[in-house]
Amino acid sequence: MQMDPEASIRTNSCILIGRLSPSLGYNTKRKVLVPAFSRALKDSFVHARVAGLMAFMASVDVFDVEELATKVMPNISGCMIDKEKWVILFFYSLYCDG
Repeated sequence: MQMDPEASIRTNSCILIGRLSPSLGYNTKRKVLVPAFSRALKDSFVHARVAGLMAFMASVDVFDVEELATKVMPNISGCMIDKEKWVILFFYSLYCDG
């Protein structure tokens, strides 16, 4: 679904994965979440990128410190220089304002 040509389906699939993340098994979380949310952050559709940021934030407690440093932060850091100002502002409101 994240490769669907329809942008709204890609966005909603990221949101769905984020909502399902608490009920996923430990190994599934480790294999699925970072790639799924990272793919959303690279989407051409701005709403999919914002959904990826929101999903990472909502599931941050799933990751240990090493995963946050080596997998999550490198992926979300690109949002600091996104071509859409809305994504940049959303990034800073989530991760810098607390």
